[in-house]
Amino acid sequence: MSAKTVFSKETIIETAFHIAHEDGLEHMTIRQIAKKMGSSIAPIYVNFETIEDLKKAVLEKARNRFSEMLNQFTHEDPFLAYATASIQFSKTYPKLYNAFLLNEDHPSDTIKHVDGMLSVLKQNPKYQSIGHKDLISYILSMQAMQVGLSIMARKSYFQDYIDEKALIRLLDETGNTLIHHILHKNKETL
Repeated sequence: MSAKTVFSKETIIETAFHIAHEDGLEHMTIRQIAKKMGSSIAPIYVNFETIEDLKKAVLEKARNRFSEMLNQFTHEDPFLAYATASIQFSKTYPKLYNAFLLNEDHPSDTIKHVDGMLSVLKQNPKYQSIGHKDLISYILSMQAMQVGLSIMARKSYFQDYIDEKALIRLLDETGNTLIHHILHKNKETL
């Protein structure tokens, strides 16, 4: 009698992550994961009650991959490091990037994300004289620009016109222009 193969929770998540990367999170199924692992569906349901629970674990793994990418980029402007990692993540994991963009966040996740960005920006001297409302406006403006550039970075028809370094330079120039505008506006109101 042959020994039973035991599939760990991490093995299941890793397999599901690869399927989501290849086919998209919305096309990931329990049967597809089991087939790729060479098992029945039983080990998956031992570790996850529903496919939604497994999708959440896959998205958490994707967030961890993004964090790893973010740690590779250093820049005096923390937002630019974030945007650089986002562009790289978009090119490396386009279908998972779509899942982040299109899946509805819980409002508390959005608040936590924006508060985290505020905290990081406020630690940088460049942003310390900017008020809360203007920093929120800056974050939203730069986030919109970063998402657009991340999508452009992975579209082949833009690659003849703008490479990754040019995208980063464009984001940096736009951010600096926006900050200059905010600081100038604040001086006028004083």
